[in-house]
Amino acid sequence: MIIFAKTNTLQKSLYIEREKMILAEKIIDERKKQGWSQEELAEKLDVSRQSVSKWEGGLSTPEVEKIVKMAELFGVSTDYLLNSNVEKETVNNVYEQKPLYVVSLKEATEFLSVRADVLKKIALACSICVTSPIIPLIVVGGSYFNALDIPLVGAVAIAILFLAIHVSLAVMIFIRQGLKLEDYHYLFKEKFVIEEGVEKMVREKLAQMRNSGIAALCGGIILCILSAVPVVMGALLQVSNFVLLCLISVLLFVLSISIYLFAGVCGGCVSYRAFLHNKSK
Repeated sequence: MIIFAKTNTLQKSLYIEREKMILAEKIIDERKKQGWSQEELAEKLDVSRQSVSKWEGGLSTPEVEKIVKMAELFGVSTDYLLNSNVEKETVNNVYEQKPLYVVSLKEATEFLSVRADVLKKIALACSICVTSPIIPLIVVGGSYFNALDIPLVGAVAIAILFLAIHVSLAVMIFIRQGLKLEDYHYLFKEKFVIEEGVEKMVREKLAQMRNSGIAALCGGIILCILSAVPVVMGALLQVSNFVLLCLISVLLFVLSISIYLFAGVCGGCVSYRAFLHNKSK
């Protein structure tokens, strides 16, 4: 019985390996018939080139959803890919690719304009979140260290009110701007094709924004570095605790500016690049 069980297990393992190699050979064959490289197939399947290489080498097996996607791309059935007994000539269940959405010049211009505006306002909301602790730090710290003539309870109340207003404002901006992009969700989730002249327009806009994007990136990095200088100097000079809190507030304010530069200005350049990347090649 033990020998029979081991033999059965061995036969099963050999069968699995054989089927895996047959699948690998079919992937190679169909990919080459389409004239695609491993990189091109990997891009269409949203996987790495190394994954495709492992599949074709029989070192690993694709997930079910990837097999289904390959069947659609190759114009064959999943049975043909998975079953060695099914001949391609007998396959009747051939998939048709869904027509890609065509983006017009007007639609592309509107989308990129809306997205640039949304990114700037989201960047503003992020800056509001970063600066929200500034007043609470100064008021509560000033009251606690007797630098301001405000009762501690009153200072805490002011701090809570100020934080609530700031956070509410930021959340409102996040929600409103997120809803603006809902009308263009298909440009984020699906591949598309563009009308003649759209790519030229996008690349021209990208070229115009490149200098401002580089300046914003450099400025943001410099501000991030310089933001810590007042706090470090204050600690070295052994300033009072209240003054140190004020210097921390300065740090937060400078950081909020750098965040706006990163997300608001540099984000615009990223939007144009992402648009070109998402279009079908």
